[in-house]
Amino acid sequence: MSEQNLEKLLTGILSRLSVIEQRLTAIEDHENRLRDLERNRYQSAWVISLVGAVITAGLVAAIMKGLA
Repeated sequence: MSEQNLEKLLTGILSRLSVIEQRLTAIEDHENRLRDLERNRYQSAWVISLVGAVITAGLVAAIMKGLA
């Protein structure tokens, strides 16, 4: 192969590697965002459960008071 062909081939390979690196960086960013969203969701899950339990207890207490 001539030196020009090798240079074109190497330039093409470098260009493709650059694109692959950019895509990997984008994928890593998306994964990090998803992990943050999941973490936030699970951290607030106990609050939702507690509010539901308080509302249920209040309704049961009101019904029991009304029946007594």
